[in-house]
Amino acid sequence: MINFANVETIASYYLMSQTINFRDLIKEHQNLALDNVNNGDFSLDFIESLKLFAHEGCHFIDHISTLSGLRMLEKIYSAINEFEYFNSELNAGRERPTTDNIFAFLELFCEWKQQQHSKVFNKLKSNNINIKDWAFNFSGDKVFNIRGEETIKPILTVTFKSSNIPYAKVPFTMESLWETNAIYAELDYQYIALMSIEDDDQRLIEAARIENAYKKYFYDPELFIYSTAAHFTSSFANLGSIFDAFKLSKLLSDISLNLPFKYYNTLKKTKGTIFRGLVNKFLKESTDMQPPIVFMALLENIVEDEDFNIREFLNKEIIDIDTILQINNLPSKNFLKSEIILEMQNINLQVDDIQSKLFLYFKELGVDFFNQLGFNGIYKGFSPSYIKFVCLMDNCVFQGWDVKALMEEETLAFIRQKRFNQYFNLMVT
Repeated sequence: MINFANVETIASYYLMSQTINFRDLIKEHQNLALDNVNNGDFSLDFIESLKLFAHEGCHFIDHISTLSGLRMLEKIYSAINEFEYFNSELNAGRERPTTDNIFAFLELFCEWKQQQHSKVFNKLKSNNINIKDWAFNFSGDKVFNIRGEETIKPILTVTFKSSNIPYAKVPFTMESLWETNAIYAELDYQYIALMSIEDDDQRLIEAARIENAYKKYFYDPELFIYSTAAHFTSSFANLGSIFDAFKLSKLLSDISLNLPFKYYNTLKKTKGTIFRGLVNKFLKESTDMQPPIVFMALLENIVEDEDFNIREFLNKEIIDIDTILQINNLPSKNFLKSEIILEMQNINLQVDDIQSKLFLYFKELGVDFFNQLGFNGIYKGFSPSYIKFVCLMDNCVFQGWDVKALMEEETLAFIRQKRFNQYFNLMVT
């Protein structure tokens, strides 16, 4: 599966083509979303479509404007260029070229999802189970490669239990971090809309509705991939609200997705309070960037810091990221940001061909976005900028039925999505 689908699968981010596919929306929804954020209209009237733009837009932003995302983007376009070159050479009857970059991409993609480590044991029969009823069993396992073989790379797998009944086993992966970020982006927009309600009673009712609606991410075993990080922050940082759990998860995820590999050795060693020594073991075994392991280290270190008040920290209007970095023995955010940007700029394609311009276009956009908005400490009210950014891009595909759309030609985004996903399917066969 090459796409990152939201919980209702009514919208998906396609990793291969960097396109957002909306199953039920039409082009007019994009125009409406852009008008709303430009005019500061955050009413509940169009909340369902707007939160989809926030969620899927966050995937796109994580892909092009984080260090780990850009590394994946390079792997994708090196593979696509190699695939197109490979076929042109075969069609011309020339010597069979190599496919090293195709396999490098497939290996990284496999590492991001790790479906072999996933299993649902039981369906949840009641929605009334409190998060305090959940317990975790942690296992230090190995990443599977594209051939289904174990590698030397470590991975955390989590068995979720309630009342000692196992419900699911889930790997803690890059996909987990991306989904956590995306859910918080749509939660952020929902709370902006919530604040636009003038009637106090109506606002309280809507707040309760939102809280209950998002409990499905915590209590549905088939959706734990969306909430693993938030489960950790909620349980171990003792955060009572779903909003705060996803907020802290987004903050730690942002650092994790961007931390250069050279700092893995300098991360403060944990005492093993949460993950029972797996963090230090994983960091020692890592041979390249593995953001989920960094997330584990960041969380364990702040939980173990007796002087750090997590609730007070999260309530600040602008989050002091330096506090988290300092606790974890990492450089200041400004110094780290400059190093991240330098590493981003140094990411180049291994195969230069016809699709290189598209890679360079997204890379330039991503580095600029990170330079402007990355590590700025704003974790409240940020989602409109995500929505605006993605609505101004020509990478949305609308599948909703509408007479005007029926008469229009296929968009470049649709053509790219269809073509690149065909490439992926051919690569894995």
